[in-house]
Amino acid sequence: MTIAPNETPRLANPAERRTWQALVDQLQPNDLIVPGQRVTDHLKDHEVDFVVAIEGAGIVCLEVKGGEVWHDGEGWRQIRGGRDHRIEPVRQAREACYALRGYIESDPRWTQGRLRWDHVVVLPNTELPGDFELPECPRWKVIDRNDLDTLADKLRYVLLRQELDRPLLALEGIEQLATALSGRGLPQR
Repeated sequence: MTIAPNETPRLANPAERRTWQALVDQLQPNDLIVPGQRVTDHLKDHEVDFVVAIEGAGIVCLEVKGGEVWHDGEGWRQIRGGRDHRIEPVRQAREACYALRGYIESDPRWTQGRLRWDHVVVLPNTELPGDFELPECPRWKVIDRNDLDTLADKLRYVLLRQELDRPLLALEGIEQLATALSGRGLPQR
């Protein structure tokens, strides 16, 4: 379900609330924010913390990780419930994005073809060094607490800098995305 900026969605934690507020404050009127979008494929059930459709750019799926998050050289870690846990935010964001893209592109009402899609990890409580880089996650695909003030600009940058020859998202595509996310073939009373 799409939540209008003047409504308050049900969000899992303060990190998601900070991200939501940054998106609402920074995105343009025709852009779309969809919190907590679930999608199921043959691999598993996925949840995209935020689907963001930016007019003139594309669609980006955000995975938000709050609390204390770091990379120990081998993998991502997070303190949750006072205990250290291994997490996979990049994989989560990537797989959920591909699953959602597959769902949308298979909807007969989607006439946009393959547009610019991407995935980004948001760490609202973590500060990353400027030279942070992983093979599967360059610095520009991670938003840390110092980047929240320019979140929308950074998402637009990720989409516009793609070197793939794919079209930019127009208002018609945003409308079709919202329609496709409402489901199809629903039983009628």
